[in-house]
Amino acid sequence: AESIQSILNQGVKNIELIIVNDCSTDGSKDIIDFYAAKDDRIKVIGLKVNGGMSNARNTGNKTAKAPIIAVQDADDISMPERAGKIIRFFDKHPKTDLFYSAFTLIDEHNNPNVTYAAEKFNIQNVYDKKVTMIGHPSMAYKKKVILKHPYKGGEFSRLGFEDFRLITELWKTKHKFGFIDESLVLYRWHTKNSSQTRDSQLVNKIKDKYIKKYLKGAK
Repeated sequence: AESIQSILNQGVKNIELIIVNDCSTDGSKDIIDFYAAKDDRIKVIGLKVNGGMSNARNTGNKTAKAPIIAVQDADDISMPERAGKIIRFFDKHPKTDLFYSAFTLIDEHNNPNVTYAAEKFNIQNVYDKKVTMIGHPSMAYKKKVILKHPYKGGEFSRLGFEDFRLITELWKTKHKFGFIDESLVLYRWHTKNSSQTRDSQLVNKIKDKYIKKYLKGAK
């Protein structure tokens, strides 16, 4: 509910909110239906079969009418100025394909923990640390770009690092990144985050193989 409300409270009102319900079993449907009945900017897509994170994201991206799409997961919160600042950034930097910002971690009770700065993407972080240093919940991208480079399924989706694959693929294919070092998103961090529950050794093994076979040697 907080996540949905944070989108509806954006300073920019001419937006659409696409909610992909990937066979939730926790009462999310009732919350979604409640808000959708009150605001016609909300479009709900109820998937009949759970297809995983990448499939849900790709489904929403294909449905979007706007040329710019922002990412938001079900338990994160967007600051009221987020949409406006994203739009203004793309207007000012029309060649940008992928946008990101700083973000702030919060716990289950909305208590802030730490804010991570947004910095210029450095492929060396991927090679050395296997991280992109870009917060997925802070991202926005051009629809025409994400349709050509959709989120990958398989282990990338199942293990919850589909954003790592997307970001590095966009770098590899020479798309332009842009950012502002201002926290526009509250990223909820808790014990049920996929990054907390997944097999980290397996994730690193897959990343190593991907880096060596696909990324190494790129300029």
